[in-house]
Amino acid sequence: MSLEELFGLPEPEEPEQPEEPEERRHTRRSREPREPKPAREPKPTREPKPPKPPRAARAPRAPGGSGRNPTVILGIIAGVLALAVAVVLVIALTRTPDTTGGDQSDPVVVPAPATSSATAVPSPSETAAEATITFSASGFTLRGSDGDTFTHAWADDAAPAIAALTAAFGAEPTTEVEAGNTDLYAYTCAHWDGFRFCDVLLGEGNKPREEVDAPTYAAFSANEVDGVQIEAEFGLRIGQTLAEVRALGPDDELSITPAEFLFGNDRNTFYVDGARTYGVRVETDGAKVTEIVYRYVPLGL
Repeated sequence: MSLEELFGLPEPEEPEQPEEPEERRHTRRSREPREPKPAREPKPTREPKPPKPPRAARAPRAPGGSGRNPTVILGIIAGVLALAVAVVLVIALTRTPDTTGGDQSDPVVVPAPATSSATAVPSPSETAAEATITFSASGFTLRGSDGDTFTHAWADDAAPAIAALTAAFGAEPTTEVEAGNTDLYAYTCAHWDGFRFCDVLLGEGNKPREEVDAPTYAAFSANEVDGVQIEAEFGLRIGQTLAEVRALGPDDELSITPAEFLFGNDRNTFYVDGARTYGVRVETDGAKVTEIVYRYVPLGL
């Protein structure tokens, strides 16, 4: 309860604050601005504190204490040891050998693959495979593996040709006599496996050699003899079928069994112009070519 209510006295009024003089208010408003404070100098950089030394390992707690689980600690130690062993192995395996004279006890020597310094020597058949015998109407040309050539014309002596063929085939020939008849002369033939070369065998009553239509002739039954390739004309090859021979366009197919074919009949002109040029006679077994013969063949035989 207030005094006014208790004693009927009025409450004292608060004294009025004296009004501030106008001049003072004006002076306070128009104070000059304070000068700005100078910028603080940056604090010097503190040097980094040296790393704290590692703490010493704590002594293991007594069993039953409140420390960490020993199994976990042992597992961590085992993992660290395994990692250290792996790093050591990697460094040992990838280390570059010391070549400056350091300790190199028990070096691992890896044997180099064996290399042969000997030059491979081709077999005789591989060397002779470069040699060829190429037939033509007037004779044949032998080209050796060394690049040398020998040419035999059908009217030439037989001895040089036999010597050249022997050198090319690498073997001496076997010799046999081929009997003649009323139409053909007898011949002495040098045989190699798959090739024969024949020289006319003249006797009493025969014409002189220069008047013989076929002083020499040759035949082969293999496309390669002792590594020497045999090449005929007209695309003829040993082993061709009758159909393949007919497709080559022979001049004649003889009506005999087994079938025989003639190529180059227009070359047999010795008794017309004295030229010793031969046609080709192709013999078969009834299914395929078995022998190719370069020999003068009178027309009608």
